[in-house]
Amino acid sequence: LIDQATTDLGVWMGDYLEDNGYSPHTASVLMKQMFMTAFPRLTDDGPELTEENIEEYLIRNRRVMNSYAEQKKKTSLLGTFAQNAGGYHGHGWW
Repeated sequence: LIDQATTDLGVWMGDYLEDNGYSPHTASVLMKQMFMTAFPRLTDDGPELTEENIEEYLIRNRRVMNSYAEQKKKTSLLGTFAQNAGGYHGHGWW
């Protein structure tokens, strides 16, 4: 089950990149660096969770999720400012 899900995700990711204009076949090292930045290591001891590493895993996992949530808030807020600024300035509110 885990191996199949991993394979499916890899195929999906490759298809997504190709469909959206990325060229993994010409920039694979860069793509790997981008992927590792987007998905930082959550454990230092390999993929298995143990009593010794579960707390650190949960903390790191929460940090990653929080960083994406914060980024989404910033992106949404900037988009709101951009939309509203044009509207207000276009009507000469000052």
